Amino acid sequence: MPLGIDRGHIAGIETGSRNPSEPLIKLIHFIYCVNETWLKTGEGEMQANPEEFIARQIACLGQQAIIDAFLNIMKECSLGITLLQQLHRAGSNDPELSRMIKVLHDIWSADDDKLKAWASIQFDRAFPADVVEEAQKKQKDTGQASAG
Repeated sequence: MPLGIDRGHIAGIETGSRNPSEPLIKLIHFIYCVNETWLKTGEGEMQANPEEFIARQIACLGQQAIIDAFLNIMKECSLGITLLQQLHRAGSNDPELSRMIKVLHDIWSADDDKLKAWASIQFDRAFPADVVEEAQKKQKDTGQASAG
């Protein structure tokens, strides 16, 4: 069993004749993403808060390890394009923008350092700092005008 306890122990917890130990509660929380408060009291949401769970993993494994893990999972599950599209969808449903995002993602997903370096240089050439600053200024001005 993944929890390392026998069926009798589980039955005792289910019937109320036994209480789960603190390490068992933490293990259930960790393996199944169940809210510890819900396990102890039955109150609140059963599912653990994803942000809280990820923050604990960062504290345990370190920020870079979690970032690397997410990137690997995104690459394996083709979530990278979906994530990039969601990030940019707020500003546009433009098919051309989606195409550009997909191309950039495909280049980065190739996991070829030379290809990444080339893409980075091309990006900097295509979008010099002054152009980026001007676009950000216009976006900020437009946001303030629509908010005001």
